[in-house]
Amino acid sequence: MALVLVHAMSLIMAAYLPGSGVHTFPAETSLDADDISAWQSWVVD
Repeated sequence: MALVLVHAMSLIMAAYLPGSGVHTFPAETSLDADDISAWQSWVVD
């Protein structure tokens, strides 16, 4: 099961992918398109 930890539904804090482990994102990484390159490979659609 993949998991994503967010704060206030706007900042991504961390993500977990089986086989890849846990990744912690830099402070103030948003879920908006401006930061998509930081989290796109960690979010399963």
